[in-house]
Amino acid sequence: MAAPSATAPVDVAPDAVPVDVVLDPVPVDVAPEVAPVDPAAVEVPVADVAPVTAEHAAEQTAAAVAAESEAAQAVAAYVVAVAIGGSRNGVAWPGLGELIELPAHEAAAYLQFGYIKKPE
Repeated sequence: MAAPSATAPVDVAPDAVPVDVVLDPVPVDVAPEVAPVDPAAVEVPVADVAPVTAEHAAEQTAAAVAAESEAAQAVAAYVVAVAIGGSRNGVAWPGLGELIELPAHEAAAYLQFGYIKKPE
């Protein structure tokens, strides 16, 4: 028997009854009920208020960038907890138990994975 083509009629049993599928809607909470808030009762901290002028915005941005830069450049000494091969910035890693100075942003990942620890 030859395989039916895409355009060939398909034989259906004479006693086959078409079935209509009806999906019942499922109730879904779109958003939880939230109590109304009186806008006059909400206190907004001064730091969360948008700057009034472009100059003020520039000052705030410069101060934030400077603070972030200082925090990223802060260097502290840590103890190597796991022997690490290779080099960092062209210098071999210190041996197990030796001290290494790292910037805070870089040390955070090494601390998280246990490669270094804070000196006691």
